Order: sequence, then structure tokens, then C-alpha cells
Amino acid sequence: MVYKDIPKSVQKFMEDITQKCGDIHADWAKNFTAAFANTLLTTVKKQNDGTTFLLTGDIPAMWLRDSTAQVRPYLVIAKEDEELADMISGLVKKQFFYINIDPYANAFNEEANGAGHQTDHTKMNDWIWERKYEIDSFFGLKKDANNIEEQISFYQTIIPENLFPIAGIAGGDLICLDKEVGNVYMWFHDKENQVLLCANDFKELISKFEENNICDDKKVKRVTINDKLDLKMREMAKKYR
Repeated sequence: MVYKDIPKSVQKFMEDITQKCGDIHADWAKNFTAAFANTLLTTVKKQNDGTTFLLTGDIPAMWLRDSTAQVRPYLVIAKEDEELADMISGLVKKQFFYINIDPYANAFNEEANGAGHQTDHTKMNDWIWERKYEIDSFFGLKKDANNIEEQISFYQTIIPENLFPIAGIAGGDLICLDKEVGNVYMWFHDKENQVLLCANDFKELISKFEENNICDDKKVKRVTINDKLDLKMREMAKKYR
């Protein structure tokens, strides 16, 4: 089952937001109502078993993180709309169903159809669409959005004191270096001070990179690193103790 019409509670909420925006911010209201309605009409699929499958992003699969983010704005309405509450409850049930299949996977298929990144070098099955973390970009010295000193300044009061960021991961997570011993950790932005050890040092992290086929047969080339660069990263870590 999918939503064919916008629920009355949602329609009223959108009208209230439009009124609050007024003529001055009419464009805000227009964008909000379009997005707020679109999620329900195009991404929600209520299953026969009472669970809810949610299409996320530009893939025919459900990301656990993104599915939560997509329905969170409706919580304020769900307390007065039983059908909307059931939809969100069904999503939580579906998420736990997927987590019981594999707690380390990112995204899952609506059914066990083998779709997705089945050739990735990890433990896949027919339910899993994707099971990996991707580094968006390493922070560097160039004066742009990925400038490492600006990133360190921004995150210094957010991440644990013993870490400093060296790379960004899709979704807002970080790859960080330990200032004292040089261990490399993944820091999760939505879990307070929770980190996962990735490698014993920067050199080991890079050595784990593999050549892998991606869209349009392009390739991510193996990156190599020498001891001097690893030492340079350690020296930079000491600078920000």
C-alpha cells in the first residue's frame, strides 16, 4: 500500500506552516509543502505484514539512516494521527528486521532479490543493497571546504579531545587520527563520542584501499603511502594536542 492522497493531518500542518511563513517567506512554504507531501506520496510503501518500506535517495532500496531522517519530521503529527503513527511504527519494525539480517549493512532491498552492490568485497546476501562505508574526501591544505585546519577548528569541541579529523564520510561521519598514538578511528556524528578503530596508523588505513569498479566502469585506483607521509600525519596530530 502507498499513500494516494495526503492525510488530512499532514495537509493541516502544511497549511499552518504556510500561514506562519506569510507573504514574506512564501517560497519557503512552497518548498516545504512540496517536499513534505512528496515523501509520503512517493517513498512510503506499507507492507502486508504491518511493516513499512521506505525508498531513500536515488536507489530502489532503503537506507537505515536515511529512512529515519525521512519520517522524523512527521513525529509531531503522528501523536494525533493513528495511521501516521502506525506507518512510523512499521518502519521501525522493518529496520529491526533488516538489522537482524545484518547489523553492519547500510541499505537493504524491499525483498530478497539480489539487487545492489553484490560484487563488493564484503559479506553480501540477497537482502542487502550495500554494505560499506565510503570516504568522501581527505582534508587537505587547499583553502576550500575541505581545508584541514578549518575542519579541525570546527570539530574541536564536538569530537573527543584525543582525535582530530582527516577525512569526511558520506552522511556526516569522520575519519579521525588519534593525537597521541596515531590510531585511525571512524567517528559517528549521531552517536555521542562513539568511535570505531579502523587502523593502527594512517599507513595501514591507506593500505586497506582496494581497486573497485564503480559507475560507468570508472575505477578508484589503489593509493600508496610511504613512511614519510605517515610520519607527517603523526606530526600534524601532535600540533593539535
